[in-house]
Amino acid sequence: MYGDWYARHMYMEGSDQYRFHLRTYGLPSQFGYRDVCALWKAERFGPDGLIRIYRESGARYFVALAVHHDNFDC
Repeated sequence: MYGDWYARHMYMEGSDQYRFHLRTYGLPSQFGYRDVCALWKAERFGPDGLIRIYRESGARYFVALAVHHDNFDC
């Protein structure tokens, strides 16, 4: 919801990501990005449904992202 720079901006006081993190998890110095990553689960991930949506929209190929700039393995 807060973009792919969350890991950086959550530590920048005054940013939208910082305010969200503070409301949701508390101070980033006490509950940081590593802690957020540990909460991430993929039990409802439905790759077949996503590929179907891409195909029905006219996509001719699909490229998956393995690791993004924050080094979070997707």
